[in-house]
Amino acid sequence: MRKKISLIIILSLSLCFIDILKAQSCAQNFVEDVLTASQIKSEKFHKIVRTTILKDRSNDFSFNNVKALIIPVVFSTREGARISNVGKLNKEKLLCYLDGKSIVFDEALIVQDTVVLGAIIQSPNPAIDLEFIRDVDSYRVKLAKAILKTSPDIIFSIYNIPRCYWYIKGNELFVLSYEHRNNEMEDFMLYNAKSFIEEHLNEKDLWFLSHKRIIVISGK
Repeated sequence: MRKKISLIIILSLSLCFIDILKAQSCAQNFVEDVLTASQIKSEKFHKIVRTTILKDRSNDFSFNNVKALIIPVVFSTREGARISNVGKLNKEKLLCYLDGKSIVFDEALIVQDTVVLGAIIQSPNPAIDLEFIRDVDSYRVKLAKAILKTSPDIIFSIYNIPRCYWYIKGNELFVLSYEHRNNEMEDFMLYNAKSFIEEHLNEKDLWFLSHKRIIVISGK
């Protein structure tokens, strides 16, 4: 009996150890994929920023001493989307079901020193992909300040996971997250990705992961 109990304990510990190694491997592979893909697409992303700004009708924008804080988006794998859609994706395995190579342009904040001059966002007009807006809300101002303060190698969002941005610095993954309290948005808080996933990420927020952007067409 004791031998059986010992064997069960050993097997359980072995499985836990394997899961830990798998999670660490997923995190490392994800970080490497995001960094590699972002380096390949960096020039393309900056070209998108410049082209979008120059399309602005006012056309009085100066690029002198201006910096673009580009925030692309990452999608899940097809398998991750499938598991997510049936509500069976364990949040501890989230990074195993993300496709770091899928990174595409999503938005950018245009800053000069610490002043936010505008933002490039997805347009609600289906005929326009991206648009440059000059009047930015306090949310984007706080986000820009948080990005400038942390100075990440890359910052990005994960498609359909709300209230947080993920970033890589020194080959480590972190999260900038915020909450609403009393109808006011709190300042962004910084977390290690592992602790954020374990302690703050709501599994309900993982039900809508997708391997591609979903275009919603509303009718009258």
